[in-house]
Amino acid sequence: MKIALKKYIVLLLLVSPFASIYAQINIGVKAPKGINLKKNEKPSSENTGQSTSSEQNKEGNMSKKERNEILTKHSEEDIRNITDSTKYPGYEEDIRKVDEVRAQYPYGGELSSSLNTSLIQMDLFDQHQKTLIDVKQKYATYFEVYKAKNNSSSQLELRYLDAGNKTENFKKNVSGNSYYTNPVPNIDKYIQKAMDAFQSSKKSGLDNENEIEGYLLNAKLNLAAIGVISGKSDPSYKENDKKVSDAQTKLVEMKKQAQEESVSGTLCPKDVYNGADNERFKQMTRDFWKKIFPDNKDEILAVYIVGESWNRKKGREWNKASSTYFDFDESYLEVRIITKKDDTVATIYAGDLRKNHLNNDKIDLQCTMMKGWQKVPIYVNKILIKNIKK
Repeated sequence: MKIALKKYIVLLLLVSPFASIYAQINIGVKAPKGINLKKNEKPSSENTGQSTSSEQNKEGNMSKKERNEILTKHSEEDIRNITDSTKYPGYEEDIRKVDEVRAQYPYGGELSSSLNTSLIQMDLFDQHQKTLIDVKQKYATYFEVYKAKNNSSSQLELRYLDAGNKTENFKKNVSGNSYYTNPVPNIDKYIQKAMDAFQSSKKSGLDNENEIEGYLLNAKLNLAAIGVISGKSDPSYKENDKKVSDAQTKLVEMKKQAQEESVSGTLCPKDVYNGADNERFKQMTRDFWKKIFPDNKDEILAVYIVGESWNRKKGREWNKASSTYFDFDESYLEVRIITKKDDTVATIYAGDLRKNHLNNDKIDLQCTMMKGWQKVPIYVNKILIKNIKK
């Protein structure tokens, strides 16, 4: 009866919130927070968040003989110097670089659900591998002697092993992903789909830029997969990198040509206002535009006053927000602002100079509309720069 009762209490402890305490009492090892250790079980890399590589599992497990063999190769002074991290130029920077690699693979080397994030991870993989190789070569003796002296790995080696484990798992996940089984045919397929989508857009007049960019992204992902699996120095990577780059350049040229064709018939606005203050109002328009859109760095190529004269409006209107009537007496002079889009195409925007007769004829520029919650300029059309008449 006593034996049965004892087994029942032990079982109860194992499944209760006191299980970790029970484990500590029984095996003398402090259980990490949130981890229940079984009898005779040591904290493993799986339940402590450390690397699971075979190299990592050797950390701290050198035999006394192995340690002595390493340490006897060096004098005590040499050992002090070898294991002193301050003796290594760029030590802190190397830790930062290794941590950058670790941070790039936050889920132990799993592929991100975001295609754009996956592209960044795969594109940087070759560089990350080089970083780890450089660290290993630079600190090989430091890692060995430090471990022999302290019977545990240094912080840099722990980070290095974790980064190596993550990149190794990442490479396995990429090479084992069916999406990247045939990267070269996939690259050809998606480049062709991007070209077809552009031609379709040109015929229909519909904007399918997102579809085209989606196909190019898939081509880049398959290219990056070659870089992960075979390395960027592999001939296949170099050949297909040029293929993708050439396709992007060709699409840019095709888009530019199509855009030029579509706006070739756009006529340049004409100055209609003949007042003596024509140039002053044009400069005011430029100054107002820059204040209204301070982040818009597009060059203002020209300003036209297309209104023949000031158009005056006065009256009284109801304001819903304040539930009151308000009087207005304003004059408007219509203008057009042309800004540079690229080397061949410019954009025409609309606006009105407004003169407030109830406020000492103060002038401002009305040239925005709401797009969602954002104020944007009032778009009119695009025009070839060569067709602008100044």
